[in-house]
Amino acid sequence: MRSMRRSALMALAATLVVGVFTAAPAFAVLPEFRPLPGSGGTHFSGSFNSSFFEEANHQSWEYSHGTISGVIAQETGENVGKILKEVTIKFTGGPKGCNNGASGELIWSGLEGRLGYINEEKHEAGIALYPSGLKTFSWTKCTGPFGAEQEFEGLIVVPITPNTSTTVHHLSFQQSGGQQHAYELKHLGMFTFFRLINFSGLTPETVKIGVKGEMALETSGAISIEL
Repeated sequence: MRSMRRSALMALAATLVVGVFTAAPAFAVLPEFRPLPGSGGTHFSGSFNSSFFEEANHQSWEYSHGTISGVIAQETGENVGKILKEVTIKFTGGPKGCNNGASGELIWSGLEGRLGYINEEKHEAGIALYPSGLKTFSWTKCTGPFGAEQEFEGLIVVPITPNTSTTVHHLSFQQSGGQQHAYELKHLGMFTFFRLINFSGLTPETVKIGVKGEMALETSGAISIEL
């Protein structure tokens, strides 16, 4: 059962990877970070306050604070100024929930991001976050309440603001009733789906899950999102 589910996910991953490189029309001008990253990219870091997790079965937990870091990568061609790499998000101060670091910690590492349009007409940009390379949708394994093995899977599209030149941009994670808000980057064929797999029983249980919170991306120099 688990191997069949993995095969289905791999097939979907392959479909999305193809979509990322073929969905955008040749004439489409997609958002990009400016000034463009130089050698070594443009590094960012930041912190955030309360983050709220809720499963579709209404179980929930909260982390009191956390950090985010990564780099706007130096790329070539159509990907210039559009790719985030080495993204790590660390949630801390959680009394319960799915932890894989120290007590009360959940760490998502090795993530990548892709800048695109959530709504081109309204000039709204977003970042698609996913495991590196989109070879799998597995974000991380962790230990949930009562010692159960759990795993986050999926892809999340998150609004990023503002478009103006600044040293601080914000990612706004939104959810309702245990379901991540269904943002998508239509030009790239990338859409939000996020879930938690529980392996404590004989048959893996899949449940939708959502995370809510606002994360600040801080850079040493001012950058803007050119739309």
